[in-house]
Amino acid sequence: MPEGLCHRVVKGKVMGLKLKLLVLLTSIVLLAACTSTPAPTPTATQSPAPTTTAAPAPTTAPPATGNLTLHVIDIGQGDSILVQFPNGKTMLVDGGDNGKGDEVAAYLRSVGVSKLDVVVATHTDADHIGGLPEVFRAFEVGLYVHNGMSHTTQAFADLQAAVQAESSRLITASVGEQLQIDPSVRVLVRAPPDPLITGSRSDRNANSVVLLLDYSDVEILLTGDPEEETESFLQRQPVDIDILKVGHHGSKYASSDAFLSAFSPELGLISAGDTNRYDHPHTEALQRLAAHGVVVYCTCWGKEIVVTTDGVNYAVVRGTSKAAQAPAPAPTPQPTPTQTPAPAPVNCDPSYPTVCIPPPPPDLDCKNVTYRRFKVLPPDPHKFD
Repeated sequence: MPEGLCHRVVKGKVMGLKLKLLVLLTSIVLLAACTSTPAPTPTATQSPAPTTTAAPAPTTAPPATGNLTLHVIDIGQGDSILVQFPNGKTMLVDGGDNGKGDEVAAYLRSVGVSKLDVVVATHTDADHIGGLPEVFRAFEVGLYVHNGMSHTTQAFADLQAAVQAESSRLITASVGEQLQIDPSVRVLVRAPPDPLITGSRSDRNANSVVLLLDYSDVEILLTGDPEEETESFLQRQPVDIDILKVGHHGSKYASSDAFLSAFSPELGLISAGDTNRYDHPHTEALQRLAAHGVVVYCTCWGKEIVVTTDGVNYAVVRGTSKAAQAPAPAPTPQPTPTQTPAPAPVNCDPSYPTVCIPPPPPDLDCKNVTYRRFKVLPPDPHKFD
């Protein structure tokens, strides 16, 4: 018999025989009533067996709860980007070139970082991982994320040794994976693809780890050094983003028109040295960004770039931008003006050859300006006798 009113009445305690008989008769009537018309059972007492169906992934991040701050650190030619999440956790994406690790560590301390919850190496080029060994030695690192590729350089060997020495947990980035850092910010791996890209201009660059940060109404795409093949892969699932870490330091081989049309960024951030042998950022890339209405900031034009957002609006706190104009139209050829010869002096006596010293300007003649005149005489044959 279900737990409920009937059961509680039968369990009541009554004194006296008559009362007991009365209660017995009442119980029979109530039992019959309970059997014929079951009382609704309170939902709190029903415990359905748990199902194993996985809950669908949320389409948007939870509501914003504070500020997310993005730092593009000025370390010359290379990349090093710090993300400070609203819940206080931190993520460092790349660590600059060889010998830049101490600069990165000093900057992190200057903005209050004492621990790095996540470190991401987008790919194995030295200008992205060269400074990470010093970072691992300077800070506790919770999780290390990489693209799964190796390299033969000393920079890569030093990084591997530093990761092992610090006993940091490490994972290989997988498309569609979400890094659990802050419940209000989705950090989604968008590249490299599986299997990895081969046969590109640079497979190391083409297989960069690409992260999409989705904070309420603000989306940020961190791209590493993508190649044309990387951008084509990303375009399969376009997202209307707000902030783009411009690919490959503003190289002409990234930020294609098709890619910019697919992602529609409003703000572009470039990390490059003020003087670098690659001449980054390239004019072609800057012109494409300008044609798509992207406002561009570069460390090469100033110092670090700092952007903060509350999940609704964003603001550039520090940084330098230059107006990158689309190519100006070619000027319309103008006809070459013909030179009008100066008129001959009119007040010089035409009866004998004369010269005016100095010669008159083209718009004047001898009648308006007083000039000295000389007769041209035949030579005197007896002058030197």
